[in-house]
Amino acid sequence: MEFAITKATATRVPRQRLQSLARAIGRGEKLRPGDRASLIFGSDNLLRQLNARWRDNDRPTDVLSFPFDDDGFLGEIYISVETAARQAVTYEATLSQEYLRLACHGCLHLLGYDHVVDSDAQRMRVAEQRYLRPFIAERDVTW
Repeated sequence: MEFAITKATATRVPRQRLQSLARAIGRGEKLRPGDRASLIFGSDNLLRQLNARWRDNDRPTDVLSFPFDDDGFLGEIYISVETAARQAVTYEATLSQEYLRLACHGCLHLLGYDHVVDSDAQRMRVAEQRYLRPFIAERDVTW
């Protein structure tokens, strides 16, 4: 799996680590070669607008996923750089670590993971930890 990365706002992103994460998720979830997703870094305002339109929730959020599953295109993942920056401080993580966590979370949503009920949330948390472990030492971040 690969990410097509777009920045709709000025920020530095760990492109190589994000692509390595995408490949790890692709292998772990047994995706087809050539599967891909768009990863868009935007503002709180952009995510607020998308959240209001598609989830009827008029507030910014950290990550939104829109599954497509159209000929290997799995969908779009939007990450708010402003919310990610605030959360990085809260979680005592680097901004790059928070971008990786949100990209992983969004990607898992594209693949059908959810966290509405506790059992699904636990399954998703375990998958996130498995994929993020090579990139982020657990002792370094307390999510």
